[in-house]
Amino acid sequence: VEELQNKRDDLEIKKSHLADRIKALENFSDIEEVTAAEIITKHLINLLHNDLPRQEEFVNAANVSWNFSSNKVSVNGQHQFSESSMVILKQCFHAALLAASCDLKSFRYPRFLLLDGIDDGGQELSRSHNLQKSLITLSQSLEASHQIIFATSQISPEFDNPVYVVGKKSSKESKTLSIK
Repeated sequence: VEELQNKRDDLEIKKSHLADRIKALENFSDIEEVTAAEIITKHLINLLHNDLPRQEEFVNAANVSWNFSSNKVSVNGQHQFSESSMVILKQCFHAALLAASCDLKSFRYPRFLLLDGIDDGGQELSRSHNLQKSLITLSQSLEASHQIIFATSQISPEFDNPVYVVGKKSSKESKTLSIK
């Protein structure tokens, strides 16, 4: 009986240690989640502030929130915007995730971003060019190794050079895919 009581006491001690360890890991995870959210928020607000002044909520962005299950990003409590502003918001949110991944070593998000259609939604040319500039400026500010690829039919003349452009341009005569 005494031997069983000693085993029980040992198991209780191990159980207590494991419970303490689980609690510590949960607290660490909560802190990491809050830190990641703060960094995403910082980058997203900065990117929205860099947008041309077309959407009042972006100009005055003070808080942002997101819900992955409902696929929504809100700016100052609003989540419905013009189609062109939704394109900007979506691209900026993805860029903010990438930036947070580069800033936080523990953030488990690929340091690779492929953005297609950054000039969709009836985007005006100057706004599309401004978004391109914001993405390149963000990329240049990140210290961690990463890659951003964005597809556009209206590249900014400022970036239309071999430093930024890879591959050939497509046109009516020369399609992107040449299948014979």
